[in-house]
This record gives sequence, C-alpha cells and structure tokens, in this order.
Amino acid sequence: MLVALQDDNPRTDPAYMSQLQAGVKYRVIGIEYGSYRIKPTDFMPSLYPVELFVIVDGAVEREWVVSSDSEGNICVGFPELLRQGFWEDILEGDEESAVELEHRLSQLKIA
Repeated sequence: MLVALQDDNPRTDPAYMSQLQAGVKYRVIGIEYGSYRIKPTDFMPSLYPVELFVIVDGAVEREWVVSSDSEGNICVGFPELLRQGFWEDILEGDEESAVELEHRLSQLKIA
C-alpha cells in the first residue's frame, strides 16, 4: 500500500512535516489504531493519522494479517510486526526484534 502526505491538509502537525515530505510516496507497513505505520527516511517507523494522507496504491501486502488487541482494536499488517510488545521491544533495543524489522524493511526495499 502506498500513500502520500497531503500538502494542503490543515491538520498536518509541524512535527510530522519534519519527518515526512508532501507528495512523496510512502509504503505503509501496517494499519494500527486508525493510523498508518510508515518508515520515513532517517526515522524509525511511526504511526501517522490516516487523514493526513491520500492513497496512491491501495493494494496491501500478501502476508498482511488482521488481528485485534485485548481491547478489541483492529490492526492490519505483517504478523511479526503486530506481535504484542513488538514496538516496545524495538524501542528498548531488543536485538531479535530489530533483526525482524530490518529483514521486513529490506524485503520491502525501505531504507
């Protein structure tokens, strides 16, 4: 799935603009809690509100799965990236999770 940041969206927070560029296509690596998980250049993958983007290509990855958390929130993405605690492990420097993330990003050709 590819999206592009809208350059004329009044809700676009300046903090997002420091990480993302309007008009640039970004590959979505998951959809969680009403946000796209995107890996901007030189930044860790983060969640960004869907309303800030336009969909350029709506095709999702074959390996994506649908899951829900204990509160019933629906998430869609790669199973290893949706694992409970995965992103917390990344932030804490867990090497196994970092290898999983790098492997997936390299498969998608995301730097």
